[in-house]
This record gives sequence, C-alpha cells and structure tokens, in this order.
Amino acid sequence: MQNFYSIFESNHAVEASSQLEQSDFAKLNQTVGDLFSNGESPDRTVHSAVYEILTARLVGERDSECGWAYLPAASLLLLSYDQYLQGYSQIVGVGNELQLPLTQKKLTDEIKGICNNSSCSINHPLFAYISSKATKPELGYILASENPCDLNFVHLLSLLLPGISGSPALEIIDNFYDEMGRGQLDSFHATMRLKQMASAGLKTDDSILSAENYFTSELRHFNAYALNGFRRDRHFYLIGMMFATEFLVPSQLEVIVNAWCRTGTPASDMKYMSDHLAGDVEHGEGWGRSVVGPLCENNVERQRAVLMGVGLHIAILTTLYDNILDALTSGEWRESKLLKKQN
Repeated sequence: MQNFYSIFESNHAVEASSQLEQSDFAKLNQTVGDLFSNGESPDRTVHSAVYEILTARLVGERDSECGWAYLPAASLLLLSYDQYLQGYSQIVGVGNELQLPLTQKKLTDEIKGICNNSSCSINHPLFAYISSKATKPELGYILASENPCDLNFVHLLSLLLPGISGSPALEIIDNFYDEMGRGQLDSFHATMRLKQMASAGLKTDDSILSAENYFTSELRHFNAYALNGFRRDRHFYLIGMMFATEFLVPSQLEVIVNAWCRTGTPASDMKYMSDHLAGDVEHGEGWGRSVVGPLCENNVERQRAVLMGVGLHIAILTTLYDNILDALTSGEWRESKLLKKQN
C-alpha cells in the first residue's frame, strides 16, 4: 500500500500540510490497507472516515479546511472502493438467475418483485414493531437514524446529472425538482423533514450529521450512494440503489405514517412523508420507463450493474433495520445524541 501523503505530494506538487495535515493521511494509511477486503463489511473507523470526507465534499463550505481539502484523499479511496464492489458482489447480487438482457418492463417488474419480497421490505420485523408498539419518541428516533441519506438525498441525486441527456435526464431532473420543492422553499424536502424532526423533539442543528450519531450501517449506506455517484462508471450501481428506493419506500411509509397518526401527530407535521408516499410511486414508474429502460435496454452489463445496486441497497438497509430494532427493544435508543431530551 503506497503512502497517501507521498501520492498527494507527487500528484499535486504541493506540500500536503498546506491543505491537509499529515496526521490525517496517516490515519487513512492505517485504515485503508484492509478497506473492503475479502468482501467483508468495513469497520466503523473506515466508514466514519469516508463519511466525514464525503459529507464535507457534498455539504461543506468551499473554503473550509475540512471540506474541499479532503478531495484528493477521497479520490484515492475510490480505488479501494473498486475492490469492495468486486468482493461484495457475490454476497449481495440479486437476480443472478435472470437471463439478461430483459425488456424494460420485465426488468422493472423483476426489480419491483425483488424489492417487495426482500429482507428490508415491510416484511422486516421493524415494521411490525412500528405498526403496533412504537411511541412518538421512538418514531422520532427511527426518523433520525436515517438522517445522512435522507437529508442529503438531493445532493446524492444530483451526482447523476452531469453528462446525462434525453428522457433519462428529464426524469431525473423532475425527481430533483421535486426534492427542491418545485421551486418553493418551504416545500424543499429537506426543509419539511427538518420541520418534522423539530416537532418530534429531535435536534436539527449542524451537529446532527456527525458520524458519531449513526450506526455504521447508515454511514455505509451513505458512502455507497456517494462513492457510486462520484464515479460515472459506477452510476448504474447508484441508479439501482435509487430505483430500489422508489419501490421500497411507499409501503414502508404507509406503515410509518399510520404509526405517527396513531400517536396523535397532525398531518401538517408529516408533509415530508405524505409527499414521498405519493411521489415515490410515480418516480418508480418514471424511472423504469424513462431512466432504466432507455439506458439499459439490450445491455447485459448495465442491467447487471443496476441489479447489483438493488442488492447492495437491500443488504445495507436490512442491517440498518436490524440495528434500529435492536436499539428499540434494548432501550439503547434513549441514549441517542440526536434527541433533545432523554426519554
């Protein structure tokens, strides 16, 4: 394993200390050596480091010394991510029995079926708990547990836009415009989500995106989204992850919204969820017809990459839901730093 500090100096002909402390590169050198090795889940130290780098890239200030300065290091991490994808494919691959290529409708139907019958669908025991037992504070904790991906989804979606054209571009831009509230600031999905978080007694300040607040599985989820988005040759993995989301979310949200209603939450505090409940059904159909169809028609390699993204999404979410349910049943959720008060 080459030393990141040396690579940085040779590639950029500058002193690394002018942008990034040598100690930061030393930390990367210690953890990246076995990053994603042997197809096993990376440990928390690695995922936290990658997450902090990538969130600085997505949402940090351009002049922040902990933001854009990390880009060279983040780009080097992508090399290790390639090894991760290759090793992990045997574990999370779905649809391996399918005779590719499929027609657009057949591929969409297969992916919809895979998602609806997956281990992270409403069949996961977390949703039975939500339906019958979850209190309002617990529902708030569940909402907060997915902050990194949900609050940054619009940024992640934007990674697919450069260089895309035709009907795929129109569909993704329409999805992006929805996330941006159709031009209305109060309807920005992130804004509506923060409003619901505040009403549920959750923190909404800048500290909520710190890696220490989240399960490794959620950090891993964000990292998979972002790293696939940063590489155009990995965009079909990201398309698969996002396509799976459109099929999984509506039925999950129906259970969750009903639970919030059961706790007496007014509809005005759940606009974020109600918008997604209706919108994701439309986006699922639109992505199949206008994104996956045109981009993957008669292309085995692209269809396999989309299926890989679907499988990756399912595997990570299953672990995340396991983690959340364990925290709820053990009472550990009460220690979350995302809560304004201990419940």
